[in-house]
Amino acid sequence: MAKLLASALSWLLRKRLLLALLVLVAAGILLLRQSSPALSRVHWRSDWSWVDLGSSGMAPMRRYRSFDHASIDVRFLARDDARCSRDQLFLATRGSGTEPGAVILDHTGELVWRQPRMAAEVHDFRVQVYKGEPFLTFWAGAPDGGAKQGSWYMVCCPDEEATAISGPTKATKASRRK
Repeated sequence: MAKLLASALSWLLRKRLLLALLVLVAAGILLLRQSSPALSRVHWRSDWSWVDLGSSGMAPMRRYRSFDHASIDVRFLARDDARCSRDQLFLATRGSGTEPGAVILDHTGELVWRQPRMAAEVHDFRVQVYKGEPFLTFWAGAPDGGAKQGSWYMVCCPDEEATAISGPTKATKASRRK
């Protein structure tokens, strides 16, 4: 009987320590949230979906039968809200979990246009006006040590290949310094 009582007491002590540890961690998070402006803007939710919990991976991708490229799988929580824009969404995907490239999605998350992979990273994808005409523009390149080497690209029509707009090369910059 004493052995059973000792094991039960030991179990309770471990559970209390676990509970005390959980209370301390929760208090620390609350204190950190109050002291950090960035964390105070986080809205904690209790209605997490399986996608929110990472069931589709860190960057869920959508594959297509009609061509051999993928785009990020975007899911909107409230797209029928009057405050939500019906404009197209321009994304420059990058990272190991995605296929890097420029992507245009409609307001429901369906793919409108995709620039096939052309570099390790794509940044600053948007519409710009050049000589009165709208162009899709983006930067594509790769990290090279601490710097990034790449080019700006312009696309006037979705069916047209991107035109590279390159700046001075390293050799040109080096010769200017002399």
